Amino acid sequence: MRRCRGFTLIELLVVIGIIALLIALLIPAVQQAREAARRAQCKNHLKQIGLSLHNYHGSFGTFPPGYIRPHGTSWHYHLLPYLDQASVYNLVSFAGYTGTTSTESIWISGNNLIAVETPIAVFRCPSDSSPIQENNAMIPRRAHGNYIACADSLETVDGSASLGAEFKDGVFYRDSRTRIQDIVDGSTSTVGVGEATNHVPGLNQDHWYIGSPEVEKTGPTEASTSEFSEFLGSMGPPLNMFEDGPNSSEEMSFRSVHEGIVHFLMMDGSVRPLTENIDQLVRQALATRSGTEIVGEY
Repeated sequence: MRRCRGFTLIELLVVIGIIALLIALLIPAVQQAREAARRAQCKNHLKQIGLSLHNYHGSFGTFPPGYIRPHGTSWHYHLLPYLDQASVYNLVSFAGYTGTTSTESIWISGNNLIAVETPIAVFRCPSDSSPIQENNAMIPRRAHGNYIACADSLETVDGSASLGAEFKDGVFYRDSRTRIQDIVDGSTSTVGVGEATNHVPGLNQDHWYIGSPEVEKTGPTEASTSEFSEFLGSMGPPLNMFEDGPNSSEEMSFRSVHEGIVHFLMMDGSVRPLTENIDQLVRQALATRSGTEIVGEY
């Protein structure tokens, strides 16, 4: 009679060890593949935003404003019809709003509240694991965004007299109406929009879209608002600034969760990853629309 021979304990342990080793080697590869796919999707979101910016320019002869006073709408809002989000765009209403002595925000009730609570995938980087919605500024389920427009090359202070001022040297700022011909430095070497992460541990960094009570003018003075980094950024601070900087400058830093880089939409519609170690003068030159700097390879 023939006896069936099974595995010995040592053979079984060797097989288990080999399987465990293969799994250990496979998991990082799978994670890298997934992150590569998320990075590609992030770039695609910026390309969609770039296309919508140029479609908006084709309709109105200018790019959308960085934000509008007094009601605190962002550049994202003006792009909604060009991103297949006309239904959200049509929710927003400014009926009866004066914006000079109002004490209650237009963004905390009614259809405007629904609009700022609506998750919109194209405004989020798929690699950012921060909550999709959060209770913030009297908005119970405020929707996070991950892309901010470039307002300035030097600013490191987020306030109504700084990042919130008119006529900054970037493409997008308060009530801006920048035309393609105003980008004297060339659209291929001028930054338009870049990534910005949310909820860096230990820091209060937040970015949203459509509209904001903290950018809206809810009082009679300019000092009534001071959170312009919700929509705008500056190339003044270094890229990927994750530490608490002076004057909360980290809020204005373009930051990503992609290792060592930040994706940027250039004003010609292309998307480029910039290394966090980019030379300071080159970084700042890329922010200006008409600084006449000569930018070489970067």
